[in-house]
Amino acid sequence: MLVKTFTPRMSEVVGGRHIRNDVLAIWSVEGFMGIQEIFSPDVWDSGLIMANLNLDYISEIVWGKDVEVITGVKNIGNTSFVLLQTFHQDTHLCGRAMVTLLHYNYATHKPEIISQEIRHKLEEHMIKE
Repeated sequence: MLVKTFTPRMSEVVGGRHIRNDVLAIWSVEGFMGIQEIFSPDVWDSGLIMANLNLDYISEIVWGKDVEVITGVKNIGNTSFVLLQTFHQDTHLCGRAMVTLLHYNYATHKPEIISQEIRHKLEEHMIKE
């Protein structure tokens, strides 16, 4: 699993010192950059498209305290895979994201099979339930 820590910025805050809802989507993407690097060291050339993002807001996140985003692989298909991300502040679960990423060939405009080599690397980040 990957762990990334974010320090909320003043620009991400709304009234009551709460972090805006859209910020979790941004942290989600930045939280799985290490997964993109499995496909290519240049994340701009990873060939991944976010096909779906579902966010569950469980508890408030406030300004002034770091947030930890934990990313793991939930399952792997032929051309896509699903990540489970959790957002924690002060050890409290504050949010959960399910992200489906599609391995995509921009030249052919079609999904591309995930190679065995990459599949094995993704499996290193599998969530054990």
